[in-house]
Order: sequence, then structure tokens, then C-alpha cells
Amino acid sequence: VLVLTAFALPRGIFPVAAFVPASEAAMSARSGADISLSKPLLYADQQSLRLSAPSLALAGAYQAELKTIDLVLPYTDFLQSGRRVGSLTVASITGTVPRADRAPTDEAGLSFEAFLSGLSRGAGTVVLPDIDLAYDGPSDIQLVNAAILAAPSEDGYVISASLPFEVEGVTSSAALDIFAKPSGDTDLQLTSDGAPIQPLLSLLGVDAVRLDTTFEGQVLLSVNRFGTPQGGAFSVRLRPGEGQIGELPFVFGENSVNATFDGASPRFDIENLQYDLANNRGHLVGSVAVDQLLTPDELLLEFDIRGDTVHIDFG
Repeated sequence: VLVLTAFALPRGIFPVAAFVPASEAAMSARSGADISLSKPLLYADQQSLRLSAPSLALAGAYQAELKTIDLVLPYTDFLQSGRRVGSLTVASITGTVPRADRAPTDEAGLSFEAFLSGLSRGAGTVVLPDIDLAYDGPSDIQLVNAAILAAPSEDGYVISASLPFEVEGVTSSAALDIFAKPSGDTDLQLTSDGAPIQPLLSLLGVDAVRLDTTFEGQVLLSVNRFGTPQGGAFSVRLRPGEGQIGELPFVFGENSVNATFDGASPRFDIENLQYDLANNRGHLVGSVAVDQLLTPDELLLEFDIRGDTVHIDFG
């Protein structure tokens, strides 16, 4: 259909206002937000279709505005590669990230398996050079001038994100690198020099735990196409802060952990864990065997832990 369209239409620019309501309705249904698209234009030539629009707005629990959107659909790639996008460029994105407990839930949304499978198949180049987001939480947290670049590589698909944060006027940064392989396996690396942890938990949909703190260190994780962790390494330090599990609030001091994860066992091997949680402090080493890791209601843990200088507060 796209190939026939390319040769049936004269070359040039075409307004597509008649298709906007149906497109907005389809995108809104998939995203769970109210989406409005401003004055899109369709460019056609012998190689591709290109859709451009001055802005796209999302309203609802998720709020954002995308400015100067440019989407290219090469005919051959789109038809032969599972409707693969050639490239997507958005000049700037501004918006608000809701807390996980305020975000809408949609059981019909994209599964983690579908997301990873899509990454492993690859897409075109995605360029998002200027992203500003405010976090809807108790602290003044903003993501300022963040950038995301995603592109195919010779043996997979690579996503790199630079994430500068401002927390109560203090600047910090995090970097996220994702490498998706054709097999469906995906490697992730997250590094931080003091970025806030709660917005990242909210983006991941974690609402059982709230942690108002910053973290430093590195997380390496490999997952398969189903989202099951295969291996990982963690070297992380959390600054003192406040948290909440369910309805139970607590305070904590500085906590740090160096550990690895073996997905075949599966087991966490803890090389060093220094904890200070609700006036309970200590130093632990050992291992934690895990069963039903991705099913919190059925999660089973078996501890083989040794500690010294352990202080327990029963008050």
C-alpha cells in the first residue's frame, strides 16, 4: 500500500488533517493518555514517506509536549522489516513523570517481552536531544537537558541516555546504556554520581517502595527476551534519606552494597553490605537464593548470611 501510495501521489507535501482524529484516537488508546497532534504534514518521494508535525501533546496522568517531530518511513524497511521505522527525531520534550502510585495501570499495555523483542529486532535511528521532565513527588526533582540516542549496530540495537538531574537546586547525573541482541537478550548498564532513585523506580512502575534519596555507583544487568535476569553486578551507595514500604515509613542512614547475581542458580552473592535502616546497623556478607523473582506475591528467599557489628533496635 505504501509503495503504491508513493507512485500514485505526486511528489511533494500533503496536509493530512483528515486522518488526524483517527490517529489521535489510536495513539491515545495505546498510551493511556489523551494525545493531540498539531498540523501534521506528509512528505512523499520515491524512497520514503516522512511525517512532520510542530507538536504532539499528551494530557492526563502523563503530561508531555513533543516539539518539531520528524518521522521517516522508508518503503522497503517498513514493508520488509515488520513495519520498522527509519528514523524519529524530536527537537525537544517537556513533561511530568507521575509517581508510580499515581500512574494509570493498563493490563493491555505493551509487555516487557514485547518491548525487549522490539529492541532486539531493532528500529531506525531515534534522536531525542533535549528532554526536560519534572517528577511529581515530594521533592523538587527535575530532569534537565537530557538526551537519548538509539540506533542499529552491526550486531544489535544500542540505546544511550544522558540523564542530568536537579534535586533541590543540586545537580547530578546518570547514564543508561542498553544493548539489545538479535537473540532477544539485552544488556543494561546504569551509572550515577548522585542521581535521585525514586523517579527511576517510578518509571519502572515500582510502587511498593518509596525511597527519597540519591545513589552513586553502577548497576550491570543482563535479561532475556522475557525480562528474566540472567546475570548482574551491583556496586551502589545510597545516601541517608526517608522511605516507605506500604503504609510503613522509615528513615535510613548511608547504605552500600557490592554484589553479583547468578541467574542460573538464581542467587545473589553479597560481597559487602553496609546497612543503616531504621536505627538498625551492621555489616553483612553471604548469599541469598531466590525463587519466583518476577512474581512478588510468590517470592521465596533463602538466606546464608554472616554479619559483624550488627546493631538491632527493638524500639
